[in-house]
Amino acid sequence: MAETPDVRPRPTRLKLAVLLVTALVVIAAAAYKYVRLQPHVSSLLERARVLQTLANEDPGTLTSPENLGWIREQLGATRKDLEIIRAEIDPVLLLAEHLDWVPRVGVDLAAAPALLDTAIHLCDAGWWGLLGLEPVVDAVSRTDKGSDQTVLAAALPVLAVSRPRFAEAQSALVQARVALGRLDSRELSPRLSKWIVRLDRYLPVLEAATQLAQVAPKMLGHERPVTYLMMMQNNHELRATGGFISGVGMIQLSGGKVITTVFQDSYQVDAGYDLSAYPPAPAPLRKYMWASVLMFRDVNWSPDFPSSAAVASSIYRMSRGTDVDGVMGIDLDGVAALLQALGPLQPEGYPSPVTSETLLQFVGDYWTAPLRSASIAEKETSDWWTHRKDFMADLLEAALQKVTTSLESIELDKLALATLDCLQARHLLLCMHDPTVADAIAPTGWDGALQPSDGDYLMIVDSNVGFCKVNPNIRQNVDYQVDLSGAEVPRTVLTLRYVNESSGPPECFAGTRYDDSYEEMMQGCYWNYVRVYVPRGSRLLSVVGSDSQPETSEEAGKAIFSAFLVVAPGESRELVFTYELPSAVLGDSAFPAYHLLVQKQPGSSDFPVQVSVLGVDWRLGLPPSDTALDSDGRQVRFNLTRDTQLTWVSMDSGGPATWPWSVLGIIGMSMVLAGLAIWHRASPR
Repeated sequence: MAETPDVRPRPTRLKLAVLLVTALVVIAAAAYKYVRLQPHVSSLLERARVLQTLANEDPGTLTSPENLGWIREQLGATRKDLEIIRAEIDPVLLLAEHLDWVPRVGVDLAAAPALLDTAIHLCDAGWWGLLGLEPVVDAVSRTDKGSDQTVLAAALPVLAVSRPRFAEAQSALVQARVALGRLDSRELSPRLSKWIVRLDRYLPVLEAATQLAQVAPKMLGHERPVTYLMMMQNNHELRATGGFISGVGMIQLSGGKVITTVFQDSYQVDAGYDLSAYPPAPAPLRKYMWASVLMFRDVNWSPDFPSSAAVASSIYRMSRGTDVDGVMGIDLDGVAALLQALGPLQPEGYPSPVTSETLLQFVGDYWTAPLRSASIAEKETSDWWTHRKDFMADLLEAALQKVTTSLESIELDKLALATLDCLQARHLLLCMHDPTVADAIAPTGWDGALQPSDGDYLMIVDSNVGFCKVNPNIRQNVDYQVDLSGAEVPRTVLTLRYVNESSGPPECFAGTRYDDSYEEMMQGCYWNYVRVYVPRGSRLLSVVGSDSQPETSEEAGKAIFSAFLVVAPGESRELVFTYELPSAVLGDSAFPAYHLLVQKQPGSSDFPVQVSVLGVDWRLGLPPSDTALDSDGRQVRFNLTRDTQLTWVSMDSGGPATWPWSVLGIIGMSMVLAGLAIWHRASPR
């Protein structure tokens, strides 16, 4: 039988030559890129190693004044290396953006261009920021401790001169924010996600620092004397912007020096003034606290702190004849945090120093028995009433004295971090009337304003209207369910749970009272007027659990649903709000996304929040670091320690990269991988 000839096509020498030449070109290009990139990559790795070693040995070394110039040089060199690397691999980066379809590593590859741009802009920001900070630190370090010039007075002129440098740093941070916004954070690897979460946490801090550095001279009276109101808000009796206003201080600054301080009981602001000129009290205050006019102690009824601050400024001007340039609010948690950073304070005449651990004990003891008066037991025959809040005024005066005259004895980095934590957790609020300063602070949220939101929004505002200090004994949690399963109008069920862990009789009777001690004032019934702020256009369907008829209203572009309940000692109560959201919260129909901003009420304690999104096609994007997720990403749990932004995306939106881009991407990445292989073999072991 004749043998059948083999008719299968054989590769021609030409095809083999083309394949060989292509392979050689890829290897040669990769080797060329390796030779070009290796010095810069090695420089980056060595610089990172040195900085990490220094940080591990002594974190303070990196921020010491003598090292600021060296760190700026390192940032400049890092920026140069990153820029060269980006220019060398720019064609590959263009292709990498279209490789998000590659299993497991595709999204990380697609994130590379945005991350590289972010790093370059952050180096720019750090370089400019340190260039502005170096002369300030130098001026402070050369201040003669024996002279009348304070550290702040020495720093202000230099800060004013350095303003353009901080403006450059701010501009670079804006560009970094834009670059970071290009990331698709849904499927990033855990290692990369960890760094993105950390960057999301610290980027607002850097932005705020550059903004404050530019307006600090104006805030501290460099150009002209400035006057501020400092409202002491007792969050043991929680109100909308932090707590019942128990005391107020008027502080005047000029050139960084405190030239006038006046502290007084909030009741004294209204003493002797014709109350008929005051604005009428809001309806809930009239109904539950029998207030006919809005007294100074109640001016913080609106949770929008700029609005409440405007009312406070107006009433203070009417009653005391003094115009102010801004209003600050601080609660007891904020005082404790700053006290920990400042160190023990010794108010004049008090037998022992006050620490963050003993603060509440001092508050209770000297409310019951003031330093300059008899105790509450003799209130009928003594001036206890006018002195019961003296302690906080004395403490704040001691703090101001230490900050303005003994700044060298304070760990400034520790104080700065404590102040930042207070601002972010809304235990300290700043509202400045100067438009330039106000515009600089507003993006940080430190002014306590109701925040704008493109999507869904939630703020729960509790107001203690029961004449008692029971809030430290109240535990609460929130369950928020939103149905996005396909209905044209999303529906929400919000459940608020309150538990009163204080002691006292189970019967609750309305009325004012003064018990025999501050500790006794912290026990009893919780009379809570609840307001839920939601997007404008939301429609309330029902409220279950309220002790009064629910009400609806609007403020600052938000819809408000209000209810009232009384929680007796040992009792647990629930309020359940069911409402419809406007369809606009889902954004663009072509690329649907559900954004939820949960804003924290100033002065409130941290409490757990659970958010559930119903609908099989929704998945939570990159969450904050302190959140817990269920297995499918539709339910998240977190403690509301600060304003929290969450985003769910539709898994049906978008599509894979087109095949031409995919093929080009594979070719480009093969060049990178070949270069890495050559580098690995060439590296010493």
